[in-house]
Amino acid sequence: MTQHNDPIPPSLTLRFTPTPDGARIGWESDAGGTCSSLFRLPMARAALPTLIKALDALQHPDYPRVGPPFSPEEVQHLSDLGFWDGRRVVAELHRLVGQQLYAALVADREGELALRLAREAARAQRQALTYLLRFPPEAVELAALPWEALWDARQALLLSRGGRQPDALVRYIDLNEALSPPLPVGQKLHILALAPQAGIPTQIRAAERAARHASWTALRDQGLLTWDELAPVTARALDDRMRAGPPPDVIHYYGHGSYSDGQGYLVFDSEIGAGQHELVSAGRLAALLGEIRLIMLFACQSAMVAAAPQQSLFTGIAPALSAVSEAVVAMQLTVRITAATRFSEVCYRELARGRSLQTAVAEARRSLYVIEQDGASWYVPTLYLRTREQRPVYLLAGGHGDGQGGQEPSLARKNPEPHRLAATDSASALPPQVSARHLGREEVQELVDLLLACPAMQQSNRRASVLEFIEPQVRHAIERDTQNRNDVLQIVTTCNDYPGALDELVAGVRFFDQGTFACQALEAFWRQRGE
Repeated sequence: MTQHNDPIPPSLTLRFTPTPDGARIGWESDAGGTCSSLFRLPMARAALPTLIKALDALQHPDYPRVGPPFSPEEVQHLSDLGFWDGRRVVAELHRLVGQQLYAALVADREGELALRLAREAARAQRQALTYLLRFPPEAVELAALPWEALWDARQALLLSRGGRQPDALVRYIDLNEALSPPLPVGQKLHILALAPQAGIPTQIRAAERAARHASWTALRDQGLLTWDELAPVTARALDDRMRAGPPPDVIHYYGHGSYSDGQGYLVFDSEIGAGQHELVSAGRLAALLGEIRLIMLFACQSAMVAAAPQQSLFTGIAPALSAVSEAVVAMQLTVRITAATRFSEVCYRELARGRSLQTAVAEARRSLYVIEQDGASWYVPTLYLRTREQRPVYLLAGGHGDGQGGQEPSLARKNPEPHRLAATDSASALPPQVSARHLGREEVQELVDLLLACPAMQQSNRRASVLEFIEPQVRHAIERDTQNRNDVLQIVTTCNDYPGALDELVAGVRFFDQGTFACQALEAFWRQRGE
């Protein structure tokens, strides 16, 4: 990865050494120097797997109607911790767990002082603070804790200062490995996209792909990256692609992950036939994807590690791949499809602005926290780095960095076509609909009323996410309004002038609100207009 020459932002390093009841933490910062504190697990070891399962359950938007069942023993564990409410996991579990973690972290006076001094110094410098968590490979239980969810007396720790830039948290695996050489100046990033068909409904896969390609097209038009997409995503096809070259700089995976028997897996397509899948273990992936600069894993449970002492930290997908890739962004719990799409959108946008990987991930986390009503997903993405240097990590040379100088990337429009290794659908592929419909004045007003009843169209920031499903040239032509009805009217009126844009708008609403009565009414109206 390209390292930028901007000043190094303030950081606080926490080095974990496991102990029988928790860890000894070594604290290092410019503000507080070095010190050591004791950390005791805030819950019994036997309850840790249940706690992770409970956090995972809340990632299902329809929980408790949808989600994993809990045994009587698990319910007892959660009740003892105050995390069970009648017949379900408490809704604010991530906050309660974050508060318990924070209390345990600062229970030792040395740890409290080290944390306070580092935060106050960063605030005085008006800079974001980066937390660097370093785990040895045997620190399985410690790495299983959701450190990103740390919550102080007022707010989530990574978001509590309310500054221009949110604080960042990065996980390191202590390995004596060097970074590979940076990209030559002027070279574009190349992304290899892996989006298996196995286990993902056609509608959702098409909607994700449309949103992803809209984001990447903006970067491509700035001359910043190129990409190709593998289809089908089988282990053999990926092996052939990596052998044939050229090697990609970024692997972007969107699909399903699983964690069982102490091992992490990603779901690939099977060579047996359509609809079949194959589980590819972390070990196989690590052997195949060595020397990749960044791996982005948008998969359920891709960052989760076992909460059992006999397991190695390298049984998790993200930790295993961080041993051979310089950086891995992955999910530590089941990730909502809407959250994965939004996180990807914001993260790549920030990287395109020339911001560091640490800052891009932090900004994407903050975006999830702001737009989700229940705030359940923002802490799920994790960032693992494999480097000896505690510096911002940049993918793009010549970016303007994190507001600290440098050059803006060129805005000259270029139109290189992405290379395809296999036949795929159009970049704007969406669920099959009538290709072009034009509405009359009364129909426009009726559609506006139906859209305003849909949750995804009731707030400006949510509408912005829906608009990502529309082709960029249409989206940029829309004159936004601060008043809800006027804004939706502008959106519908503009889309009505572009063939197929209304289909994309309806598909975007369907992606976020499918199954709601409002969305069902919208789809009934849309079907009638297509008959």
